[in-house]
Amino acid sequence: AALGAVLPWTLVPVVLTFLLLSGTGLATRALAREALEDGAATLAGCVALFSGYAMFTAYERTAFAELAGGFWIPLVMVFALRTERQGSGVRDQGLGKSTDAVLLAVAVAGAWLSNPTVGVMACYLLAGLALVRLIVVARILGEAGKGAYGVYQQALVLMNWVVPIVLFGLGDVAERYASRFERDGRLAEWVRRQAG
Repeated sequence: AALGAVLPWTLVPVVLTFLLLSGTGLATRALAREALEDGAATLAGCVALFSGYAMFTAYERTAFAELAGGFWIPLVMVFALRTERQGSGVRDQGLGKSTDAVLLAVAVAGAWLSNPTVGVMACYLLAGLALVRLIVVARILGEAGKGAYGVYQQALVLMNWVVPIVLFGLGDVAERYASRFERDGRLAEWVRRQAG
């Protein structure tokens, strides 16, 4: 409706398609920029922009809600990775420095508002990222007691961390268990790996 206020209605679908495809390319480039150099990230954005699905959705079906998912999903990934890497910042650095967490919430809300299917995909994506992160943490911190419970040790360590992290947040859980893992030297190793 906002585009219709400034453009003739015959041009609105064309401009909206252009904006959504441009957003897809730029968001994918931002995601690729987290791990790749500038040129490779730009190529990744172009590949996403000119992928078969994006072109089919834009020119055959003109499903604007699905096209919006093309930039919401990469933005959810970008902000989730930045938030995970930098921490939420709410507790330690003050509320003003937690912009990535706020932007992650805006991206998830935008995904849900543009298309419920995109919102479900974004939430499953976040759950998958959290699960991978928890498995990594459990493997790092669960090295000492491997023999005690055999094959179930990793699952027990993972569950020991999942519930407190979900209820209290990663910062509180790290504080709570820091002294125990400091004794074993595992906390210093984990912090060193996170910084590197």
